[in-house]
Amino acid sequence: MTFSIKDLWREPLVHFLAAGALIFALDALWSGSDGESNHIVVSVEKVEQLALLWERTWGRPPTDQELQGSVRDYIKDEVYYREALKLGLDVNDQVIRRRLRQKLEFFVVEDASNQQPSREVLETWYEQHPQTYVVPAAFTFEQVYLAAQDDERIAEVLAQLGAGANPENVGDRISLPASMTSSATAAVSRTFGDVFVEGLSASPRGEWSGPIKSGLGTHLVRLTAVTPERPLTFDEARPQVLRDWMANGRVAAEEDAFAFMRAQYDIRIEGMEE
Repeated sequence: MTFSIKDLWREPLVHFLAAGALIFALDALWSGSDGESNHIVVSVEKVEQLALLWERTWGRPPTDQELQGSVRDYIKDEVYYREALKLGLDVNDQVIRRRLRQKLEFFVVEDASNQQPSREVLETWYEQHPQTYVVPAAFTFEQVYLAAQDDERIAEVLAQLGAGANPENVGDRISLPASMTSSATAAVSRTFGDVFVEGLSASPRGEWSGPIKSGLGTHLVRLTAVTPERPLTFDEARPQVLRDWMANGRVAAEEDAFAFMRAQYDIRIEGMEE
């Protein structure tokens, strides 16, 4: 069986050999010293990583030229990085300091993020935080907005509503929903405010009543249904319990690691008591 040059060039091994030749050529050009800091070695594993990164980004393997371009970019990054370190450009740079801290924190909490707790561990966490895992109360109601606190008008509108008047034909216009259906406490609070929720919760059901206040004025309401708050079962809450348990583990791991690292330093804050 014979191969043409074109067929041979399609072989992955040839790609890596070509990339390696390029790397060594560039290394020969740039290496002016025998010092370790002047040697850049791009391993076969690194070339494979660059090829995989390209494929994940573009949805296809790179061509020979594209792979060689990725290798050149990597080498360029490495050269600039090392030269910047030689010039001390990393010193007192808050952005770099923050990025290094983030990377170290990531390594510190990685083990905690990979833990898979047992059902018993999660059930214990669930039982220790009963107020976290609840289905909030929900309300179904209508409301009529009145721009001013006018007792005479309030009584008049209440009488109209009680006699069957269309809520859309009384009251004042405002860009608030005229009704909400099975809406959780938090949703009602975001729309009308906490004071409104308190007044709504105390309203009789099935009849127009009020006034109750919001941050925008006065409202008459007809509360037709309330679904009381209830605790989530463990199985219902389990995904959230797992997220919360893992988040707590990451925080604890970071705090423990920082305490250990901090103990290695003699820290003095001038002008302040430590």
